[in-house]
Amino acid sequence: MGAGAGLRTGQRKRSKTGTAYSTQAITSSTVGSAVMLNIPASRVQVSIDTSSVNTRDAQQDVQLRGPDFFDVAHFPVMNFVSTRVERTGAHALRITGDVTLRGITRPMVLAVEVTQDLSQAGPVAARFTATGQIKRSQFGMPKYLDITGDTVEIRISANAVR
Repeated sequence: MGAGAGLRTGQRKRSKTGTAYSTQAITSSTVGSAVMLNIPASRVQVSIDTSSVNTRDAQQDVQLRGPDFFDVAHFPVMNFVSTRVERTGAHALRITGDVTLRGITRPMVLAVEVTQDLSQAGPVAARFTATGQIKRSQFGMPKYLDITGDTVEIRISANAVR
């Protein structure tokens, strides 16, 4: 399955003028697998290479890869493994599972939108966009919580191939 992932911190207002700080990062190395022939029996696994984080700011990327955040020297991969997949609509799924980041595993729920790519002939059978949230303080990353906030949105985009 071709996949990509994005991370976004929650926006945090810092003054009465409404200034907000937000960080977006894209990882370029994401792999995953899904077995989805029978939705209730489906399995999903996604691994994200945390060293591939890219905010388009080299100094910030170094900081995110360092020990205060992803600590890629010790924890180079973030993993998600499903424990339950359920259909919530004609083109929607809820995937419950466990995310492991920095050696800490916590439950996580992904809301998934499923679309078929009917416009092109080829091997792509469906496109998935999954979103979920984690609290970075629960994964040993409390630095700058007062500036950027604790909530991080995780977005995973994937193409399923025949």
